Amino acid sequence: MGQIQNILTEGEIFRIRDQISRSCLPGAAFAEKSPFSAGTDSSSRNYNCEKFRAFYGVCLQSLSNLLDTAPLRDDYSAVEFFQALASFTQSRDSWTTEALKNQAENLLERSILLLQYEKQDLENLLAHLLREKVKPLFAKSKNPNVTEAGRKAISPLPVPVVHSIDDIALKPWKYQNVYIVTVFEWILDQLDNSSVEGNWPLIIPPLLALLDDSSTVNKVRGCSSMILFLHSVPSGMLERTGLGEVFDSTLMPVLLYLPTLTPEEESLQLLDAVYPALFALIRVRYKDVKDLAPRQKALDHLFRYGIMKGFTIAGENVKIAELLLQQMNELTKEMGIESCKHLKHLLPLLSDILSHPFATAYPPLLMAALQVLEAIIKTEWPRMTYHRGEILRGLISCWLKVEDEDELRNKLEGIQTKIGRILDLLTPMLKRDVEIESEYRLLVDSDGRLQKVLLPCEPFAVL
Repeated sequence: MGQIQNILTEGEIFRIRDQISRSCLPGAAFAEKSPFSAGTDSSSRNYNCEKFRAFYGVCLQSLSNLLDTAPLRDDYSAVEFFQALASFTQSRDSWTTEALKNQAENLLERSILLLQYEKQDLENLLAHLLREKVKPLFAKSKNPNVTEAGRKAISPLPVPVVHSIDDIALKPWKYQNVYIVTVFEWILDQLDNSSVEGNWPLIIPPLLALLDDSSTVNKVRGCSSMILFLHSVPSGMLERTGLGEVFDSTLMPVLLYLPTLTPEEESLQLLDAVYPALFALIRVRYKDVKDLAPRQKALDHLFRYGIMKGFTIAGENVKIAELLLQQMNELTKEMGIESCKHLKHLLPLLSDILSHPFATAYPPLLMAALQVLEAIIKTEWPRMTYHRGEILRGLISCWLKVEDEDELRNKLEGIQTKIGRILDLLTPMLKRDVEIESEYRLLVDSDGRLQKVLLPCEPFAVL
């Protein structure tokens, strides 16, 4: 590196670094294919992608070698440099490998330390990235519900009709400069409360553009970007700008991207991304004690419009049902004791899943249902006596179905263990109000196999 400094001036090193930084930005070769683009043979496309990845590795190594030869400043040169490195911080990107990601992250850590050593401002550099790199590529992807200042529009403009062929020109971030979404995610991860507020008009348009996009991949990335953004949003900012409502109305329709209209794999990806984003949004919007009523209203709406409607539309799909139950588990914890109003709908649903004739064909669904039931018992314990009949119907039916299985017994052993733990949790609660052991004996009299799970301490009857 000392030899480089002896041969080249600082300005020449800057120019070389800028050229390498621009050269290693992933482009259209990794972009989503437009319906109007010419077809490309998949094997040649994969071969080209491999060549690009090898080239990017060389570029990152060159940037690493040049890092200590010239200072980093929060100017244009540093903006190019950080943009190039941030483009490789997501291993899920097709142009990134785990090795490239680790290489880029190590370089970013060193670069940030150098900035601090040279008393340069990272916050200022992030603002430059948003203003000079992110904003121009998202400039044409405008949301009619939001003003240029990043506030809710009082009188939203009508949504323009955009032909698919125009989509290519309006979304360079999707069809050409695909790296910018990863750069945007990295920036969001670096911002704090004050910098989010200061760069508000630069953050909101790209975020909404991702959430509104028709592509499943971009919607999912929009949801993950939303969570990063909400971690640093100043208290009350969403309500002051009116964007809490805008984000809610953007995310809620995604809950109904369900089979058969949406392919199963895409539906699973979307639901797995949108529920955590909605939970995060509700937590940020309703932090104060005065917000308890609207917070509960939002959670109730999520239960009815998301979970229950999802089961009505696609409940026969076991993977969708499993995911909905996993989110129901989180929702029960979020709602706390207030979820008791939904027990009359939720408990029969869980019991039907546990007692289904073919329940043992997909054990993960049974385990998800049992986890929800366990969460309900821990949260709604004062109401368990009233609902014990419905709960026991599901638990006992499921336990007996597992007992009847011979070939799948090893795979289902965890299900019976879970049922035993739930009954150990439930029984002491019921003993305070009813003679539950006498009710258990009636059940054991009807099927002797139940004794080892309902009354394990009593001696077994000799037949």
